[in-house]
Amino acid sequence: MVDLWPFALIGFSVVIGPVLVLAYLRSDLFPKSLYSVTSVILLTLCLLLLQFHHTAFFAGVSTPTAEWSYIYALMLAPALFFFFGRFVIAPDSTFSPYLLVCLIPCVLPSLVSAKTATNVVLFIGSGYALWFAWIVLSIRALRKQHAFEMGFAVVITLMAAGIFILSAFLQSDALFYLFYSQSIGIAYILVTFALLAIPDFVNDLFELARSKYLHSTLGTIDEMQKLAELDQFMQGREPWREENLTLAGLAQEVELSSHQLSELLNHHKGVSFSNYIRGYRIEAAKTQLVADPDTSVLAISLDVGFRSQSTFYTAFKAATGQSPGDYRKQHSI
Repeated sequence: MVDLWPFALIGFSVVIGPVLVLAYLRSDLFPKSLYSVTSVILLTLCLLLLQFHHTAFFAGVSTPTAEWSYIYALMLAPALFFFFGRFVIAPDSTFSPYLLVCLIPCVLPSLVSAKTATNVVLFIGSGYALWFAWIVLSIRALRKQHAFEMGFAVVITLMAAGIFILSAFLQSDALFYLFYSQSIGIAYILVTFALLAIPDFVNDLFELARSKYLHSTLGTIDEMQKLAELDQFMQGREPWREENLTLAGLAQEVELSSHQLSELLNHHKGVSFSNYIRGYRIEAAKTQLVADPDTSVLAISLDVGFRSQSTFYTAFKAATGQSPGDYRKQHSI
């Protein structure tokens, strides 16, 4: 009788992978380019192919490493992950012919044994995972509200290293297939959780990538004047009270592009867009908590632009070290 439990995460990844691709293509939240769209589609197709072969193995139909399509999918996966990390997170980064070096492992199966080729490419993939984890951990310089970045980076790195170790030092192909297939499923769970539960994580990831990998977009703009205009607009119109305020929307109001506003905030204020807006909301909430003691915390959180009381509570405690209720008690007259 076939054990069903290995199929759970495989099934999840097969379903959620295409769904995430469609969401990415349709959403205005994600900046896109031809390279980023191509990277997302090709990586998803590659992972689906790998999971197809894993399913066939657990169903007792075939052995993945005996299939050329599985071997070459293994060879391509790390390079496609790198392209995904570069072009999806930093969609304005340029394509260089030198990046094609990442595809060299694809010729390995014709030069060495499949086992050796797999070990080499998985070692390279571990390096890509460390690079991606470093980018994710760098977000902590922009935001302090969640410890998710640390867990995300550690899990991705450990999974990549574990896959390499299982392939290089253990003789059990079945264990390798199991760990690899389940790791793909876990990675999709982490991505889905980040998108649904921590939308600022995605925004900050894009902003960090822009600041690290792209050339300056400010050009001949008078940065001090734009900062003054921004401060005046934020204090006068109070757009931060709008729950759905976006980087693009605010940038349009001060006649900048999204990239220019992001760079302006990172370079001159040392914050991401989401942290910048959150700062105004927290300061307004602190004032209202003391000035309006009869107004509920929920009402205040919604009035200053937070989507929910729980989000407000988390952000407020991270910024002040106190809950909204404790802050109100301590500062009440």
